[in-house]
Amino acid sequence: MLMALLAKNKIGFIDGSISAPAVTQVATYSARKRANDLVNSWILNSVSKDIAASLVYQSTAAAIWKDLEDRFQQHNGPRMFQLRKKLIDLAQGSMPVSTYYTQHKIIWDELCSVKPICTCSNCTCSGVQKMIDEQGKEQVLQFLMGLNDYFSHVRGQILLMDPLPSITKVFSLIIQEENQRVIKIDTPIHEATFVVRSNIPSGYSQKKSRPQCSHCNLMGHTKEKCHRLHGFPPGYRTRQPVARSNAVSNDSLVINSQSQQSSQNQEGLSTQQCQQLIAMLTNKLNAASISETPYTTINLAMQGRILHYVNHFSSLDKETCWIIDSGASRHVCCSKILFESLHLISGGNILLPNKILVSVNFTGTVRISSKLVLNDVLFVPEFSFNLLSVSSLINGSKINVIFSDFQCILQDLCQVIGKGELHQGLFLLRVPSVSSFVSNISWHDRLGHPSTRVLQALKDVIHVNNNKDHVCHICPLAKQHCLPFSNSVSRASMPFELVHCDI
Repeated sequence: MLMALLAKNKIGFIDGSISAPAVTQVATYSARKRANDLVNSWILNSVSKDIAASLVYQSTAAAIWKDLEDRFQQHNGPRMFQLRKKLIDLAQGSMPVSTYYTQHKIIWDELCSVKPICTCSNCTCSGVQKMIDEQGKEQVLQFLMGLNDYFSHVRGQILLMDPLPSITKVFSLIIQEENQRVIKIDTPIHEATFVVRSNIPSGYSQKKSRPQCSHCNLMGHTKEKCHRLHGFPPGYRTRQPVARSNAVSNDSLVINSQSQQSSQNQEGLSTQQCQQLIAMLTNKLNAASISETPYTTINLAMQGRILHYVNHFSSLDKETCWIIDSGASRHVCCSKILFESLHLISGGNILLPNKILVSVNFTGTVRISSKLVLNDVLFVPEFSFNLLSVSSLINGSKINVIFSDFQCILQDLCQVIGKGELHQGLFLLRVPSVSSFVSNISWHDRLGHPSTRVLQALKDVIHVNNNKDHVCHICPLAKQHCLPFSNSVSRASMPFELVHCDI
């Protein structure tokens, strides 16, 4: 506020240096009154409505400024304590270096304004300059203390410099190190369809080739969708009798050599990992002594049930499905294409649920939606699921996680930003997929209800099909001059029984 008043050469109206002229000096008094009212309006528009209502009856800008100063002036002691505490608690965390430096500089500059250094220029022993240098060193050390551990190498090199560089030079070195560690995520190449003009006569239409399965040599499907390899769904009827071992059941799963070989080709947990999981559960059952009969092995039905649940969750889409885990301490993502940016880290290890210790070399940011962004997410390609840690999500944010018996709600400032549904004992947060297909009905509404002939003329541009069954209920109503009159039911049995009049 002082900066704006000084720029407009109106600072004298609030400090009392411009006195009010006599009322008899009409021209000077009117000009001064107009300038005073202008400063009053600036101040009243700069405060809240509640405070402005209590200042509107003050006649001069100096009186308004004095009232605000008496009300809101604070001593330097409490403010210095607050700024010192904020500076000590400030750490980089999941923030970029530029954001962390900006917050650090804002707090430090305000602290310096509360505790200014003498600028009288009467010192002859260069003591003021030494105080300024020591203050700069303290700022550099405070900035380096809040950096993350993966900047420890460059931080050690900066501390070995004599003398210590300025805060701007330190920020330049740190930002260069961060730029070297950032890995650019390659944009996936999507398939594009091009319109190619061929020399084939218009009367000839090339027959579309049917796919052939490389497993059973039958036409009409591929190996990835072969029922003989992956199993037939319940209730499936085939022309030829098939072996019972290929039937899929929710209650049990018979394990044979063919299913073991096919499970290794499927995406998810391999047969060896499933056997390790079964062995771990067997040890847990033996330790807990659930039954009087000791469990040395798990029978075939139990193996089939466990493999059924493992394969069920392994088949979840890694790009659209997240498991909300209240026991996980960090976010975990197994798909690289979901990351907006990746940062290289060193010395990170995590323990998977199957007791396997894997190293983590990258962490980054994942944007689930426009209102839900996950920071400091661990990239673990060896894991088969995406975990959303509840503790990491609510730490340092205003997001509330509400669990019920059938769903989990993620709420930010009384607005729902995510909802996870209970499925097989886990809360799953599904990311809505965006479809690139636009129907003929949508194009018809977007273009202002054109005719079918116009849409067919634009089919190479907007990619519409030849479906002519679409009926628009708005087009007939829009082309009528007026709505049809209803049939009259008025009947007269004698003269003048019905009187027609125009009002």
